[in-house]
Amino acid sequence: MRSTTAAALVVIGLVTGCSSEDKAASNKPTVPIAPLQSATTPTAPGSDQTADAALKYMQALATQVPETMRSALEVAEPGSPPEGYALFRIEGQEAARSAGQAGAGAVTVTAQPDGTITQTRPDGAGAVTFGGFKSSPAGKLTEISGNGQDLRSRLAKPSAQPVAAFDAKLSVAAGLQSADAGALLLVLQVETGAKPLEVQISASSYTGADGQVHNPEPKQSSFDKATITPGSTARVIVAVPGAAPGGRFVASIAAEGSEPEKPELPVLSY
Repeated sequence: MRSTTAAALVVIGLVTGCSSEDKAASNKPTVPIAPLQSATTPTAPGSDQTADAALKYMQALATQVPETMRSALEVAEPGSPPEGYALFRIEGQEAARSAGQAGAGAVTVTAQPDGTITQTRPDGAGAVTFGGFKSSPAGKLTEISGNGQDLRSRLAKPSAQPVAAFDAKLSVAAGLQSADAGALLLVLQVETGAKPLEVQISASSYTGADGQVHNPEPKQSSFDKATITPGSTARVIVAVPGAAPGGRFVASIAAEGSEPEKPELPVLSY
């Protein structure tokens, strides 16, 4: 089975590109997630403070290297959409690593005269223009849009606390509904205990706020089924067509000699 998710995470709204063979998720370090807090009163968009923060933010994300991308969080207000979008990009690249994928190359950043910032894919096949930037008095970004679309309702918050399955812990690390509302891309964090566990994407489900049940699409996810080794932390991308934040994801987790468990993860929007 082949996956296109690593390329989909280069910039929002782009869901096609290079693909690579899926591999079992491997041991990865946990990425610190900033605590959720209320954003302070924003300053006017277009100010020098806001423009400087926005450029630093976009340049960090453009590297596509998680260790460098995390500096974008330094200029994002905790609990704000800019923090959520940065986490989505960072955790997406971590998920590509967990799946043994090479990850996407650096994105080109172009500051426009109108205060927007364009990111262009390495292959030149697509670009997204970011704008709507606002910042707090402390100079941290509080708002962001992509191609004129507000990101607040389309982003999924990190889980406040993980849920248990066997001796493992599962949580939502980040998530984003694609620009065309075609799919909700969730990045799950799985921390295993003493047992290897099999994550079964095709046997999982997502129930939206309206009660509608959506089935994940394995071909756009990290894999269909994969075993995560004991004592490790891995990120897994799950693509759920037609879904939006505000529902709950029901994972299917199996351990040798046991019936699968179905832990529920709330998926909250900003």
